[in-house]
Amino acid sequence: MRLRVNSQIRVTSNPIFAGTISPFIYGEFVEFIDDLIPGMWAERIRDRSFEGLSQPTHFYRKERDFPKPAWREIRLLNSAYGSSSLFDVAFDLDASRPFNGLPSARVRVGGRPGFLAGIAQDHVGVRSGERLNIELHMRGEALGGKVHVLLGRDYGAYADRYGEVVFDGIDGEWRRFAGVLSCHVTDPEACFAIALDGPGTLWVDKVSLMSSDNLDGWRPDVVRAVKAAKPGIVRFGGSSLIYYDWRKGIGPRERRTPFLNRPWNNTEENDVGIDEFLLFCELAEVQPLICVNSNSSTPQDIADEVEYANGPLDSPYGRLRAENGHPAPYGVTFWQIGNEQSGGPYERILPEYAGAMKRVDPGIKLLASYPSENIIHALSSDLDFVCPHFYSPDLALSYQETARLRSLIAASPQNPRLKLGVTEWNHTAGDWGEGRAWLQTLYNGVFVARMLNHFQRNGDLIRIANRSNLVNSYYSGSIQTTATDIYFTPAYYVQSLYSTTSGQVAVEIETDAGDLDISGTMDKDSSRFMVWVVNPLSKAVESTVSLDATGAVSFVRCLTITGADPTAVNSFERKTNVAPYEEAVKPTPAPHWKFPAYSVTGMEFTMKGS
Repeated sequence: MRLRVNSQIRVTSNPIFAGTISPFIYGEFVEFIDDLIPGMWAERIRDRSFEGLSQPTHFYRKERDFPKPAWREIRLLNSAYGSSSLFDVAFDLDASRPFNGLPSARVRVGGRPGFLAGIAQDHVGVRSGERLNIELHMRGEALGGKVHVLLGRDYGAYADRYGEVVFDGIDGEWRRFAGVLSCHVTDPEACFAIALDGPGTLWVDKVSLMSSDNLDGWRPDVVRAVKAAKPGIVRFGGSSLIYYDWRKGIGPRERRTPFLNRPWNNTEENDVGIDEFLLFCELAEVQPLICVNSNSSTPQDIADEVEYANGPLDSPYGRLRAENGHPAPYGVTFWQIGNEQSGGPYERILPEYAGAMKRVDPGIKLLASYPSENIIHALSSDLDFVCPHFYSPDLALSYQETARLRSLIAASPQNPRLKLGVTEWNHTAGDWGEGRAWLQTLYNGVFVARMLNHFQRNGDLIRIANRSNLVNSYYSGSIQTTATDIYFTPAYYVQSLYSTTSGQVAVEIETDAGDLDISGTMDKDSSRFMVWVVNPLSKAVESTVSLDATGAVSFVRCLTITGADPTAVNSFERKTNVAPYEEAVKPTPAPHWKFPAYSVTGMEFTMKGS
């Protein structure tokens, strides 16, 4: 391909449309899928209710995604005793008198002292200096000793113990036991054990090990990362809503039972429901977008959900929300009716759900699922948004669909003020196996920038957009975590740059640099301009960038994200391999700039007097 050398980019102060760009076009998306929610949540124990873990249907790479921690028997030397007599230990699941759900763990220990014997879970990551909150529910029968809860490295008959808490006074009734364990070692493969130092039978349920610095149960590093990125809005929903009952995800977490996430075949611990999600949004300073189950829930069920979130204290569900710890209404504005639903059955129920929700709170904004001509022209009186999903590397398809929907809405006799909420988007959703690795690359970062340029240029119509997904999620998450570590993908850095530095007004760009994808914004007072230049080519492109604005430029800087080639990635070992770097530019009337291959560049012009 022939490159345009010394091409020109002229940034005007002419708005593309009246009004401003919505901060919600930089949004994110979370759902119950694989390790997305667990990757944000501070809990270290899996299968903490002993209900079992299912094998997910999809995967990024089997050997990476499929291993799931399982409870097992353990015997360890106990330094408190001199005897070398070995305990007999048997671990099974007992359905009689469980504390929670169907079974509880039953641990039967026989023999004389000398060993600790009980149950353990491996692959529990810990960091040196951490304080970890322990919580578990226990009852016992004929106990001849105490219960030791410990972290360490299991070497067979002995362990290197990193920290330990001992509990006594266990009797035949279920009781909650809690303590704080201080860890002095960093080990991503630590072993967590619950063991007796004497004979007897112990029942255990609802085990928790959570870092003491958690924020309402959420990981502080994830909260900080989302807050810093300023996505504006986070959507909570997805395919798992088909079978989801929001009522089962409220109330004390120790009383909630896990559920099978049938679309993805995950077992969800059910620690995160509507309250936890809304508290996360408060912590991260983003607006929540709740997608509701219009498949297997009734309109009244969903109206009750709206009342739970937004109702006053004297309403039945507002009172229940207060009993669950949040007296003030959450004030959720944005609600989507269903996920990826379309066709006749959906269109028949849509008005009923919309009417039931609006009667509870007339001030909410309603989003439909997939748009259709019939929804736009005949069923949109109670709607504020229709919501396509853009999942294709072919940008032209997204451009064409935006233009088609713009025309349909403009011709709508019922609601010409309808807007678009692109509630899921990425360059792919259907690539499974190792094809998903592309979602971690610079290629995806460049794609994300081009989509954000499209959203900015169409900001009068597209008011919400949620990249899929936020954390982990079979490698699609812009944030990747383990129990003890975190890194950000190129997509995270791109979205963060756009959301934190773009202006509020989309402006016209005049250019002959046809190989580049360009979007321009300015602040409402014209004091600052931001020009986004995306080069998807394998060679650099040179161009002059001039500013058509009243007043002189006092400062210019360039923020660039690039890499050696489109496959460049970040990792836990090389966290900033692909990350923004900043360069100051002499504030000439038309600076000459080389835009590197496979790059995203933001050129910021600050006007004198600003």
